[in-house]
Amino acid sequence: MFVEEKNDYVEALKKKLPRIVQGYGLFKTDDLSKHPRIANWRKIYSAMGVKPSS
Repeated sequence: MFVEEKNDYVEALKKKLPRIVQGYGLFKTDDLSKHPRIANWRKIYSAMGVKPSS
């Protein structure tokens, strides 16, 4: 399996992320994991064996 170092689709999503997170009303990094939607993402990724960053 080949893993790309960079992917245009992923890079575009990363650029949108700050706006998306601010749209949730989150402006401080400390608040991110407390938001229900983000907490759910973390739970799903954890279940797949991916360790969410702290």
